[in-house]
Amino acid sequence: MINCPKCGADNLLNAIFCRTCGEKLNLDELKPTEVGPSEEDKKRLAQQKLMNQIGGGIIAVILAVVLGGILIPPGGKIKGAEPSPDAMAKFEAGKCKPPKVEAEEGGKKDKKGDKKGGKKKKEAPIPDVDLTFTNEEATNIANKTMGLLNGPSGEGNMVANNVSVNFLASGNVKIILSCTAYKFAPVNYVIEWKPNLTGRGALVLEDVNPKVGLLPMPVKQAADFVKQQFAAMSGKCGEMGEVRKNLKSVKVEEGRLLITCGK
Repeated sequence: MINCPKCGADNLLNAIFCRTCGEKLNLDELKPTEVGPSEEDKKRLAQQKLMNQIGGGIIAVILAVVLGGILIPPGGKIKGAEPSPDAMAKFEAGKCKPPKVEAEEGGKKDKKGDKKGGKKKKEAPIPDVDLTFTNEEATNIANKTMGLLNGPSGEGNMVANNVSVNFLASGNVKIILSCTAYKFAPVNYVIEWKPNLTGRGALVLEDVNPKVGLLPMPVKQAADFVKQQFAAMSGKCGEMGEVRKNLKSVKVEEGRLLITCGK
């Protein structure tokens, strides 16, 4: 900017006449101090630079909080491992499978020597069974039945690699679904489910407090994603469904799940 020698108005460097008074501008008569940004322009540029620095700092802090909130593992995460024989025995008991019934003696043998025609023994009623699972037992069984102990499950940009189950004192079940996004970024979806058994086998899970890592997330988005992942993984193995359809009562206490299964 150059200043008009007559009225002092600011003009562009290539101006011939003053835009305010119309005075002809002669660049040869201007002093070096008169060429360049005015004091007002310098103040404005300095203020703009400061605002840009402040804005950049705020954006950097927000990005750090978001990335940290997403990538930092939430509390209570449990790494799945091979379930103990005792845990698997309880899981099998929850399926309430009737014992095999063999034919009584007296049947005729077929060509292979197997007996046929004998009367079947009367099936004994299957009693209800009360079972208790700890956080670790439920986590290990979930990872085993969903095939996650053999490696990541899923395709695309979000691959599941671990399920963590925590039973809370509030009566809710906290599920942490650990995934790898775009083959490199660890992401943990956290959601609490409030179980409600409306009848034998009719288990409803109410969605509560969903998060991505440490950050809150819309209920529907998080809940739908976790449910879809669970459905995809558990759909490969119907064992969990076998236990679920036999449920007669469900109670969640801190660190453990108490259920009653029966036919």
